[in-house]
Amino acid sequence: MGLARRISAGGVDGFDSAPLEYHLRINHAYRMMAREEPCRWVVIDANRSVELVQNDLLQRVSSRLGPWRSVEGSPRNIER
Repeated sequence: MGLARRISAGGVDGFDSAPLEYHLRINHAYRMMAREEPCRWVVIDANRSVELVQNDLLQRVSSRLGPWRSVEGSPRNIER
């Protein structure tokens, strides 16, 4: 889906023009790493609207950063 979005947006570069088989191998490798180390990797379903993907991404990043930073990137006030 990500590759299809890139192509439809006209932002194709050398990496994007690699054969589909290459992209599928890369996808498979990342998914395998995500299965083996779920605490380290996150898989986000890109077969949805850009807004839903973005919201999911922001939630996942925010939950991993914890109380140290907000999603917007500004430091939170934390009393110790």
